[in-house]
Amino acid sequence: MSILDKIVATKQQELAALPVMAVTVDSLRDQVAARGGVRDFTAALAEPRAGDVGLIAEVKKASPSAGIIRPDFDPVQI
Repeated sequence: MSILDKIVATKQQELAALPVMAVTVDSLRDQVAARGGVRDFTAALAEPRAGDVGLIAEVKKASPSAGIIRPDFDPVQI
């Protein structure tokens, strides 16, 4: 067994032991859709809403090393 095979096997075991996420991608999408407009970033950090999922995101059309990541880049749609 090579070093890479050992690393892969170990990571597969670690992933299998992780708990199932309580929040699914679909539920996050539903929450984002329900939220509507853009919130003030500073106010959101200063006064978090109890029970809500907090998310800080950055979207990029391109990166210096990888070039164009998403040609049809529309940050609002993402």
